[in-house]
Amino acid sequence: METDLGGVDVDLAGRIANLPLPAKVPLAPVLEAIANSIDAVRERFSDPRKGTIELEVVRANAPVVARKAGEPKPDIAIAGFVIRDNGVGFNDENLAAFRKSDTTHKSKQGGKGVGRLMWLKAFGSIQVDSQYAVGDDVYRRHFEFAVPGGVALAAEEPCGGEPGTTVKLALPRPEFRGARLAADAVVSHVLGHFLQQCSAGTLPHLTIRDPLGEGDVVLADEFDRQRVGPATQAEFKVRGHSLSVTVDRLRAPVAKAHEIHLYAVGRVVTTLRLSTTDKQFSAALKLGDEPFFVSALVGGSVLEGAASQERDHFNLLDECDGEPGPLEPPSLREIYGQATEVVRSAAANELRAVSETVQQKVEAFVENQAPQYRPILRHLGDLSSQLSANASPSDIDDILHRGERDVERSVPDQPTPEAHHGTRGVGFAHVHPLTPRRFVGPARASACTRPG
Repeated sequence: METDLGGVDVDLAGRIANLPLPAKVPLAPVLEAIANSIDAVRERFSDPRKGTIELEVVRANAPVVARKAGEPKPDIAIAGFVIRDNGVGFNDENLAAFRKSDTTHKSKQGGKGVGRLMWLKAFGSIQVDSQYAVGDDVYRRHFEFAVPGGVALAAEEPCGGEPGTTVKLALPRPEFRGARLAADAVVSHVLGHFLQQCSAGTLPHLTIRDPLGEGDVVLADEFDRQRVGPATQAEFKVRGHSLSVTVDRLRAPVAKAHEIHLYAVGRVVTTLRLSTTDKQFSAALKLGDEPFFVSALVGGSVLEGAASQERDHFNLLDECDGEPGPLEPPSLREIYGQATEVVRSAAANELRAVSETVQQKVEAFVENQAPQYRPILRHLGDLSSQLSANASPSDIDDILHRGERDVERSVPDQPTPEAHHGTRGVGFAHVHPLTPRRFVGPARASACTRPG
């Protein structure tokens, strides 16, 4: 049942108290405000790129003059945000939906109807000033959104100008985790959340203005500056469900690791860091002389339908037990596994260079420090999925020792020339140059991690 936030029968304070803010998405309430502006722009314009959105970061005791390049960054807390757009505005239909808890008004766009409730959880003051068109006329309405009363609506009045909305979020509460973010971190969080729309070129003209920054940042331009080479697009199926993937190569600091992002409603929901499953992705790859990190975006109807209300996880199993039917929802592990294969194919040339570097490093280690491993090298194949290009001698020794034990089990009756010196198992001599003996295998993690 939908609840009127402007009425007297709603325990709005209780609703807000029970609403969690995503722990690893510090700007979640602000990102929801931006998403609302994107929806408003799309409602007004058939081409969302005609829309404009501005995110202004308000700093406590911020300097009047913007910081110049090279000047030290002061530690000034965030006092609030102002989000402006030239979207359709709070017309009667949109206002009615705004006043309803968990509204289905934006269900076709994937909206869950709880985003603006995060504003109340995170901020003590919320002011909305909006202009909207009725026929050829434009009207203005301004209201405060607060606990416990909900929407306190001011009188409507005719005005000139164009439709659009300004939302002011002020007085951050202790629950708001983004108050200490630096200017570049704010840009990074916003860009990371709307990667899919940046990559697809469907994002409105979104500008971020921060007194601690080095000038205005246009998000689409920032994404293009950080892109290395063209994107790769592909499609795949998991249990009959179609998904699409776009693989971009991005510079640091926009990307700090190779990652696969699952998105819904035009925004990233969960992320897998590829280095947790494959050591080839432990460091930046290179396209020519240009270092980059892979950013793969995966989307599809099965993800759209499984996104949580808070949009910080999917209601899908981490992995499936037994043999589910072909049309049952796939597990996150299955989706990430298929997407990883697409990434490996897209970056095949760059990964081949990593494999060669790892192989040379292993051979040099065996030749100079651990000749007892020579007999098993030809049995081990490519070790680059278990060793990074920056692997230490201890890391290499651990992997080779594990490989030695595997080979001993597989060919127990083939002694080596070194066998007369004594062996650890059957058939192979082993004198360890590095102590203490400890095996640290490749990192293993759940298929699904949340963005952080």
